[in-house]
Amino acid sequence: MMDPEMQQHARDAAARIGDLLERGADVEHAEVHAAVNAVVAFRNRAIDRHCADAASTDLLDQANALVSLAYSAEFPLSGLHRRRFKQTRAGMQSLLETE
Repeated sequence: MMDPEMQQHARDAAARIGDLLERGADVEHAEVHAAVNAVVAFRNRAIDRHCADAASTDLLDQANALVSLAYSAEFPLSGLHRRRFKQTRAGMQSLLETE
């Protein structure tokens, strides 16, 4: 179960990624990095909650998968790796919808 802080991190990550997707190739790497860091913040909170027995292993696994997906989208050979960012945003939104 996500606490309000996790929910906020998920909303922030989804919004940042959504902004990147809307703008396409017209984004700075710092903005892409900030979006990935928002996913990492969500995962870090999931770790904290899991260690306190307040988040399931499944939630932690999903958070780790989303971090991997986001990192793989951060450094494409060229352009913006839209499909991976779309998948990451969809994963965040799905987690929020299950709450």
